[in-house]
Amino acid sequence: MLSHYISTLDQSVSFLTQLQQRDYCKLADGMSSSIGVHARHILDHFMSLQTCLETGLVDYENRRRGSLVETSLPEALNQFNNIKQWMLALTEADISQVVLVHSDVGIN
Repeated sequence: MLSHYISTLDQSVSFLTQLQQRDYCKLADGMSSSIGVHARHILDHFMSLQTCLETGLVDYENRRRGSLVETSLPEALNQFNNIKQWMLALTEADISQVVLVHSDVGIN
């Protein structure tokens, strides 16, 4: 299963390396968010997993809206690569850890 996540990270990096900085930040016609905002959203989820190894809590509501990664393509590429390296270093004990998950998905 971990290989699927690493593949997702690789696909993200592959896509992002084809962009120019201006394209990363640009709002496409009819869209309310840039590619950079979407990249930050993806990274937030992976970082929630990373943080849970220390806290025991996966908090999908902990977002970094307005952070540098939304507007800096090099920063996004760096963070995707850092997450991939972290995932490659995970142990079986890390992967087997029981954690709590906090997510407000709007279901009543």
